[in-house]
Amino acid sequence: MSSGNTTNKRRSNISQRIFVILFLITALSALGVVIFHSFQKPNSIPDFTSSPTFPITTQAAPDTTVMESSDGSQTLTMKEEKSINGTVTYTFSVSGQVIYTKTLEKGESFIIPFNTWSPDNKYVFLKEITKTGVSYIVINGKGGPITKEDQTVDFADLFAKKLPAYKIADVTGWAGPTLIVINTNKDDENAGPSFWFDVASLLFIQLSNRFN
Repeated sequence: MSSGNTTNKRRSNISQRIFVILFLITALSALGVVIFHSFQKPNSIPDFTSSPTFPITTQAAPDTTVMESSDGSQTLTMKEEKSINGTVTYTFSVSGQVIYTKTLEKGESFIIPFNTWSPDNKYVFLKEITKTGVSYIVINGKGGPITKEDQTVDFADLFAKKLPAYKIADVTGWAGPTLIVINTNKDDENAGPSFWFDVASLLFIQLSNRFN
C-alpha cells in the first residue's frame, strides 16, 4: 500500500470521528434543553373567580371654608371630613387652634354666617342645620369657655325655652361686642319683634324696632 493511500485513509477516519463527536454534542445539548423544560412549572392561569383587592379609603379629603374677621386680623376655618358611613365631622379652628368640633349625621350641616365674628373678634357664631331644626351656637374665638359650665352656648335652644311665644326667623349679626341680633316670627308666622342676645349675661332683650 502506498503512503498516499495510507494518508487519505487516516484523514477519512479523523473526519468520521469529528462528525461523531459533533453529533453527540448536538444530541446531548438538545436532550439537556428538553430535561430543563420538563422541570419548569407550568405557566400559572389567572384566577378570574377571585375579587381584585383595592385600597380602602375611609375618609375623603376634607373640604375647607374660611371666614375672616372684619378687620382681617382673624380667620375662622371650618374643615369637613366625610366618613364612609355618611357622617361629617366639622372642625373649627382659629390660627391653627381648634376651638370646636362636632360630628353630624348625613344630610346635616354647619354654615359659617358672613358676619360670624363679633366686632372685637372675641366670639363667633355658627348656624347648624339638623333633622330636628336650625340651631345657632356662639363660641369663644380663642377656644375658652362661654360660661363657667359651658364651652359653647346654643342660643336658639335657650331662646325657645325662655320665649316660647316666638320663633327665630333669622340671626342677622352683631350689634356690639356681646350683642347678637335676632329676628323672630310669632306662632301665627307673622313677623315678631327683634331681640338682642347678650352673650355675657345669656339674656334676651326685646327691641322696639325690628331689624330687617
